[in-house]
Amino acid sequence: MAISIIDDPALWDRTVDESPWGLLFHRWDFLKIAERHTGCRLLPYGIYKGNQLLSLFPVFYRKDFVLRSVFSPPPQACIPYLGPTMSALTAASKPGTQESHLQTVADEITAEIGKLRPGYVYFQLPPLYNDIRPFKWNGYDEVSHFTYFIDISRPPEEILKGFDKNLRWTLKKAGELPLELRRVSDAERFCDIVGKRYAEQGLTFPIASPRYLQDLLETFPDHVKMFFLYHGGEIASVITVCQYKGRMIYWMGNAKTGSGIAGNDFMLWSIIRMAKEEGCREFEIQGAGDRRLWHFKSKYNPRLATCYAVSKKGRLGRAAEWAYFNVRRRTRARGAPATTGGNT
Repeated sequence: MAISIIDDPALWDRTVDESPWGLLFHRWDFLKIAERHTGCRLLPYGIYKGNQLLSLFPVFYRKDFVLRSVFSPPPQACIPYLGPTMSALTAASKPGTQESHLQTVADEITAEIGKLRPGYVYFQLPPLYNDIRPFKWNGYDEVSHFTYFIDISRPPEEILKGFDKNLRWTLKKAGELPLELRRVSDAERFCDIVGKRYAEQGLTFPIASPRYLQDLLETFPDHVKMFFLYHGGEIASVITVCQYKGRMIYWMGNAKTGSGIAGNDFMLWSIIRMAKEEGCREFEIQGAGDRRLWHFKSKYNPRLATCYAVSKKGRLGRAAEWAYFNVRRRTRARGAPATTGGNT
């Protein structure tokens, strides 16, 4: 077994594209943009068995005074989950072989990052990664998180029929209004609108900077898309989505703007229909574990899915985490970096 830094972007992206575990967030340029804006150092590991690449595992390293931290994903990148992506060969292997490879990945990454002597390690794993035993056996603690998925492979009328009846009525009334959905690339204005809504709740919008989002919009025009919904010339709702491999993720935005109309509901339904028209089979609505927002999201008749975070924290790491969540962020979603998809 071996673990090493991969410095070949073409090999990296080819592995991500071919793997059913691969996410847009795993793409080389996405990771490098996150590195540039978060102040963390990207360590793009590859884990091998002989010459066979078992997994990619991007982690981010940061040192704050005496605290060394390792993350996947990094803070302030608004990436909902990252962690390892198994190769297509591993993903297609028999269950026993796959379990063995997962154990190898956990063993190798734990040993490698141990050389950095981190006081804080945090990996937020994607929904497909549901076997966290190898991490637990390596001494990690676990926390469960939740997300929602809507099957949009069905006809639009069938999708709509599954919605809450009050939501269907709201969408019908909103459809009678002069609403206009526009695709835009204005990260500065987007972050200003969403940031003000966070501030009203005593929170800080957890994004590195508007420039970070702008770089993603410009680098991934086919995958990262921003929309503003207008009513009478005024912005009624804003949203940014990620689209990759037949799945669209409701990523950021949908903030209440005080317009007095059901802009968020109309926006979300419009984006779901657009995703279907563009060939997506699944639509993800993040933040299902948020008690304040789950009711808004459950109206769309989604399927609940569990994803896990695993962590190791020394005494200094625990103190820093407490300060982050209770002083700096005052976030409602304790225990993990907050995702931003939501009716904020």
